[in-house]
Amino acid sequence: PISTRNILPNYFNRAGIPSQDQSLTNMDIFCGLRTSPVWRDKFCQRYVELVYTQFSAERLVGILDEMEAVMKPEMKRHISRWGEPSSVSAWESNINDLRKCLKERGEYSLKFLQREFELSDAQMQAYKDAAGTPQ
Repeated sequence: PISTRNILPNYFNRAGIPSQDQSLTNMDIFCGLRTSPVWRDKFCQRYVELVYTQFSAERLVGILDEMEAVMKPEMKRHISRWGEPSSVSAWESNINDLRKCLKERGEYSLKFLQREFELSDAQMQAYKDAAGTPQ
């Protein structure tokens, strides 16, 4: 599932990231920045802060709920015209899957950050504390 996908290694891949047009997106800048202890610290600090603020499960699920409420009255007409998804209940099931993903993603992304930068539990807790997050 997407909630458990680790994207961080892509940003620090000297070989680059393949694009849909088969070209490579060069990641040398990120690889170079990663060698700086100051940059690594600021990156980790900001990453954790964003996970707990802009990308918090509560905030994202709230946005999803608002979007669902706006779209739901139109879904029967949409399905009638386009044939996709197969039913309103199938659409609701997809929304519930997305809601579950949003609730899980933050903790997975923090685990991936810790692994990518080889951070100790104490270092991770320090970043969480600096972001004003719960234990």
